[in-house]
Amino acid sequence: MLTYTFSRREKVLIAVFALLLVTIGWYQLVYINTTEQIHMLNSKIETVELDISTSKTKLAKKKEMELVIKQKIAEGAKTTPIPVYDNIKPLMAEMDTIMAKAASYTLQFESLETESGEYIQRGVTMHFTCGTYEEAEKIMQEIIEGPYPCYIDSVDIGTSRMTAAKMENADISVYIHVVFFERHPQSH
Repeated sequence: MLTYTFSRREKVLIAVFALLLVTIGWYQLVYINTTEQIHMLNSKIETVELDISTSKTKLAKKKEMELVIKQKIAEGAKTTPIPVYDNIKPLMAEMDTIMAKAASYTLQFESLETESGEYIQRGVTMHFTCGTYEEAEKIMQEIIEGPYPCYIDSVDIGTSRMTAAKMENADISVYIHVVFFERHPQSH
């Protein structure tokens, strides 16, 4: 049997090599994994904090809107009842009456959004042309104040002919997206 004794220098080198292996193993297996988990948890925390902030903002807006609604009702504002689904024919007749004031118009009805159990949302994309901004504003105001509860969520107004000094006799092109609300027939 052969026996070999390590010299002092070899023992030191083996110890340094073992220490180096342990350090590299710790770095690879512990430090990198822990750091990645910390980064992942920090990003989750940021997402949750953003969600909380968004929820707080929504809640504050909702409370503000409820106060405005109560104030308007106290001032005697009339409320518009939400019609029961399906009121597409009367809605189209009402839109035709309002849009008759425009030079030309097109309506594009979207698929119904029935995600909410209580209400159905009917999106309508409208494009119309008229002579002035005031006419465009009046048409949009009539849509909002009409007998069908809705809100306008996007407006794009442009002109096809414009003079620097005056906006009179300019052709105004308006694209709006309106969401109408209807009560789901099963929700009473």
